[in-house]
Amino acid sequence: MDQVNPAEWDACVADNSPFMRHAFLRALETGAVAVADRGYAPHHLLVRDGGGRLVGAAPLYFKSHSQAEIGSDFGWSLAHERAVGAYYPKLQVECPACPNPGPRLLVRPDQNAAALRTTLIAALKDQVRTAGVSSVHVNFTSVEDWVALKQHGFLCDAGLRFVWTNRGYADFEQFLADIKSDRRGMIRRERRDVHDSRLTFERLEGVDITAAFIEDFVPLYLSTYEKYGTPSLFSSGMFQALRAGMSEQLMFQTARLDGALVAATMFMHDDRGLVAMHWGTRIDKRFLHFELTYYQGIEFAIQRGFATLDVGPIGNHKAPRGFPAMPSLYAHWFADEGFARMLAPGIARRMQTVRAKKAEVDLLSGFRRDLGCEAWPEAVDVI
Repeated sequence: MDQVNPAEWDACVADNSPFMRHAFLRALETGAVAVADRGYAPHHLLVRDGGGRLVGAAPLYFKSHSQAEIGSDFGWSLAHERAVGAYYPKLQVECPACPNPGPRLLVRPDQNAAALRTTLIAALKDQVRTAGVSSVHVNFTSVEDWVALKQHGFLCDAGLRFVWTNRGYADFEQFLADIKSDRRGMIRRERRDVHDSRLTFERLEGVDITAAFIEDFVPLYLSTYEKYGTPSLFSSGMFQALRAGMSEQLMFQTARLDGALVAATMFMHDDRGLVAMHWGTRIDKRFLHFELTYYQGIEFAIQRGFATLDVGPIGNHKAPRGFPAMPSLYAHWFADEGFARMLAPGIARRMQTVRAKKAEVDLLSGFRRDLGCEAWPEAVDVI
């Protein structure tokens, strides 16, 4: 990303998506997350007009593994190695180690979006052929990108994530009025249990997010990964880079006990929506995660007028608390056409399974029956 002009790149990022901004992607590289030693070799795709102006782009990487992916393709890698040859490295369009949705085929708003997406898609296929790799994958992409990729021969599938939608609420109580009475009582009890403790809560944004605070937060972040025995990817330097370059899109919801930071959730936002990213705690307090991430996240989204709050994949317990299941979108293209034909029926079955899973999650919805469940985007639902 050091080889790309930040202003030119960001001019192609729709809705100011934080995970596609130059500062974020550069921080991943300088923070030793998106680097070859970690299995991500940057190979970004740029499209320029006749005058040399950047009009389209895609954050592209040679990836030598399938870690840090939801809806992983480990089974495909084994099948490809047996039937065709080496699967890794593959090319991948994504925000490394961040399973957060958004645009992936980046286009300046003053350009013909459909035409430039077509150009970017053709260039991705050319990169696969030129580099002699197995495939290219576009992860956690937007509906618009997903539809365009499918139209150009990509195999498209989906997973589930949980997203609260703002229905024009004036405050948290108005949101609760849309929740079933038993679920409403559950949420109030959970909040009361946390607020009746000695904890104090604070929200940090912008200049209030200091370098010293980041150093206090990092051990909390690491504690989550240690709890589940998985390696952490973000370093202190990575968080400091985000604080220095993107503080206007950062928010931390914190809890303190006797003045000491004991828990926090990190959020990022674009022009439309809020995303819960990282959570950590050094105390065992029931419902504290729900309070900082779900309930105070909703309050912040309502106050700022955000359309959505995305709390990520995994966790049916989110549905009764106002977070219906929505799709995470993936697209895949393989150099070997025979291998792609072999995968196609399995991907179609996986889409049916995901739709069935959404129907199961919808039964857990906390919203009143007369309000129904949040529908999937029509373009996804019909494919």
